[in-house]
Amino acid sequence: APGGPLNFMLETQYDVDPEMILYMKELLGLDKPIHEQYIIWLKNLLMGNIGKSYISQIPVAELIGHYWLQTLKLALTALILSLMVAVPLGVISAVKKDSLFDNASRLFALLGVSLPWFWTGLMAIFIFSVRLDIFPVFGARTIGQEYASVFEAFKDQIMHLALPALVMAFGSTALTTRLVRSSMLDVLNQEY
Repeated sequence: APGGPLNFMLETQYDVDPEMILYMKELLGLDKPIHEQYIIWLKNLLMGNIGKSYISQIPVAELIGHYWLQTLKLALTALILSLMVAVPLGVISAVKKDSLFDNASRLFALLGVSLPWFWTGLMAIFIFSVRLDIFPVFGARTIGQEYASVFEAFKDQIMHLALPALVMAFGSTALTTRLVRSSMLDVLNQEY
């Protein structure tokens, strides 16, 4: 990126002393050639040190550790939703080959495979969060919210989880539906 990470770190400060910039470059190892920086990074990576965030100076492993549970929850929810929809859809589509249901599920699968996930996500946020105000726009929970019961806290987390999980499930459901349909058609066309 133009300017590099050091300029990004210091962009909020005005009249930064050039000696301070040189000192920071040396401190962060940004004064070395790029191939040396890469070798140092690779050695550190192999030893389990993945560095610090240039912005917050918090170790990256700590940042990853802070968010891994939410990521796992989102991925598992999307996987379960995808399988719950894709397997029956693929099986019924194969059994009712060339029917209206089959054509509709193939169109769904084509759209799911063709549309980029980031675009689908942006459109889902625009429609369901901004226009219809059904789901929250971001986050894993409402910040600063006091809950009267465990049920309210659970409901809030589900509302925050639903839209990203549905968007993730949409793309993988399309792929799995196509796979299940074609596998099922192969089995149905066997002579046994």
